[in-house]
Amino acid sequence: MSETHLVGQLDVTALAGTWPQITDFGTPPWELGLIDVVHINYETTSATMLSTLPPAVHPSIPPHLSWLVYRVHDSDLGPFQLAQTRIGCRIGLKPRGLLTSAVCDSPMAVKELERRWGFRVRLGQIRVTPRNDHVNVRVAVDAASILAVDIEGPVLLPGSGVPIAPGLNLANTPLGRQLVQVDPEYVIASAERGTPRLRHFDAAAWGATGVTPNWPISGVWMQAEVTLPALRFVTDPASRAVDGTVRLPDSRSG
Repeated sequence: MSETHLVGQLDVTALAGTWPQITDFGTPPWELGLIDVVHINYETTSATMLSTLPPAVHPSIPPHLSWLVYRVHDSDLGPFQLAQTRIGCRIGLKPRGLLTSAVCDSPMAVKELERRWGFRVRLGQIRVTPRNDHVNVRVAVDAASILAVDIEGPVLLPGSGVPIAPGLNLANTPLGRQLVQVDPEYVIASAERGTPRLRHFDAAAWGATGVTPNWPISGVWMQAEVTLPALRFVTDPASRAVDGTVRLPDSRSG
């Protein structure tokens, strides 16, 4: 590894026993309808830039993390909320968000997210509170706060100005341990951007020990029609992505 070709150093073999299990790649898309979405980006210190990422991916420069929160008003499983912490990275030149862990407030949704898309997710409490001049996000597990972050002074912006990188979930699969690409479709109805303000972040509780957010980048509050996708690509987390990526067959074509 040269200084101009940085790759992750996470020991994936030591962690595979804690990953979710996907037993079937043929999951159909899940249309969530018009939902509320919070997407906040923060720069982080460089100390853990490589240790939090598997060798298949490159770190983003500057290093950053994001919090991605869905507030689903109705679905096949009823209403639920999902909060994710993701580390910014790249596969080749393509930006991605590596999931460290997630919290969901619906036991049924937890099971579906784990088995169909490989989300490392546990049950908890999520509260998203929009106001005229700010949006509050609060996440707790067993009544203990693990995230408190706000978006201050949001102003309307064109929907095209809201890039959200596809996710990467570490999971055990029919092909062994893999990075599972999850690239939801967003059809944005309205979006506002403001300044993030972090109140509290328990990095260890999110599986991101040592990651320290230190500078706000952007915060977006939006309404969008969101669809969780059929799975298309998986990557061996211990290999270079150019060598270890597999395109999955389209289950809808059979």
